[in-house]
Amino acid sequence: MDIIGENPGSLLFDLTGADVLVIDGTALRRVRMGKYRVFIDGGHGTTGLEIQQRLAGHSGVELIHISEEERKNLYKRVEIIREADLSFLCLPDPASREVIEALNGKGRVLDASTAHRTHPEWVYGLPE
Repeated sequence: MDIIGENPGSLLFDLTGADVLVIDGTALRRVRMGKYRVFIDGGHGTTGLEIQQRLAGHSGVELIHISEEERKNLYKRVEIIREADLSFLCLPDPASREVIEALNGKGRVLDASTAHRTHPEWVYGLPE
């Protein structure tokens, strides 16, 4: 971690090239300096294309792309998801479960499938 700047009473440390750690007296805070790196797994389907279209013009977002040859490679996709600040899963339920299992808790993911928002033991309905 390098000191990248000093202000009266504060120090700035470079954490990742995108984030800065600011120490003001006894306070410690992390500040985002760059764009959020976002990956859309399943970006060729309807949901993925819609999310991609909405984020493409956002000045605070850098979309991460995967080559056509690698888009079916689970290990490459997991590697990219772990490197991204946020990833969207726009996959069929079984594929989404496979990715989540392979991530082993490492990565920030929003899943657009129903794979993780329903459960056989839950009861759905309106209270009467």
